[in-house]
Amino acid sequence: MKKLFIGTPAYEGKVEVQYAMALLDTCEILKTNFIEPIVRVPVCGSLLVADRNRILEMFWQSDADCLLCIDSDLGWDPRVVMRLINSGKDFCGGVYPGRKGNGFTF
Repeated sequence: MKKLFIGTPAYEGKVEVQYAMALLDTCEILKTNFIEPIVRVPVCGSLLVADRNRILEMFWQSDADCLLCIDSDLGWDPRVVMRLINSGKDFCGGVYPGRKGNGFTF
């Protein structure tokens, strides 16, 4: 069985509702496709770079086949995760709007 490691840095141990709902739906889709989700949410501190490094280390120590790193304040379409897994690519990335002034930039 394939395994997907889902890692999320969570400042103060909090995730947004849209993240939680997408994670639940993603885990269901993964299980119906015979992929075991491994979810880790380190809550060590406010330095996201350090938490992302911890996530990468946890992934390397696991027996997971793929890594999905996603921030705790984002939601996503859970069906996209299967498209990423089935893409055959070694590395995939996504974009989301960043705050800059009064608008958003990508």
